[in-house]
Amino acid sequence: MDAYDQLHGKKPEKVPTPLRASRKDRAVFYLSSKRVSRTILITFITLTVIAVGLAVWKLAPTWAPQSAQSTVVVREPSVPEVMLEKKARLRLLIDDATTLAAKPPEGADTARLTQLVNDATTLLDGTVIDDYDTTLADLKAEIEKVRTFKKPVEKPKKPEPAPEPAPAPAPEPAPAPEPAPAPAPEPEPEYVPPAPSRASTSSTVTCTGPASVSFSASGGGTVTLSAGGQSTSGSGFAALTVSTSGTVTGVAEGDGSVNISFSWSSDAATCY
Repeated sequence: MDAYDQLHGKKPEKVPTPLRASRKDRAVFYLSSKRVSRTILITFITLTVIAVGLAVWKLAPTWAPQSAQSTVVVREPSVPEVMLEKKARLRLLIDDATTLAAKPPEGADTARLTQLVNDATTLLDGTVIDDYDTTLADLKAEIEKVRTFKKPVEKPKKPEPAPEPAPAPAPEPAPAPEPAPAPAPEPEPEYVPPAPSRASTSSTVTCTGPASVSFSASGGGTVTLSAGGQSTSGSGFAALTVSTSGTVTGVAEGDGSVNISFSWSSDAATCY
């Protein structure tokens, strides 16, 4: 079907398409698509720009004028020049160390610094470069050490804790009281047989004149006679003479178990 037929509304004829296009047909389809064409174009332009940039970068040094290039020649210093430089540095350090040793920071030790200054002063006449390097390093380090010295701040001492009081000694246990000695048994009182009961009897005789009066008692009793301040006694019998009138009292005592019978007699008829 041509363009005329399409313009007048004729339907295009259906062309049967195979189920799978051949490899050649697929290649033609991809190459003819707009997307592939655009990709190929962009890739070509990019590669071209990169190639031009590399060419310019490689050829740029050759375009510079020859007069702009210069050559710098580095000359190694000679040994005498090195020695002069080291001596000059050493003199500066000696002056610096001398000033610092005269007015060191408070509390700083300058004994080693003074010793190094003396060694460096003696070394100024030497010619061995290694000695200069060692002395310069030592002197510089010691100057820095003394200059940055700071006196340590003494911390206030903490008050020592009061010693703890010694624990009071435990009271010694009171000694157990000694058992009181058992009271000595009281001696049993000696047996005192009871006194035999006594029996007594008495009798009175009155005399009106001088007379001799006797009393007797049976049963073994004791007879006591008293009259006018006189008295006498006897066992079972007692006699008393009355020079004047008076009363004779007789008392007979004996064992209670004895029956006492009391009797009296007189040689005068004046007694009754």
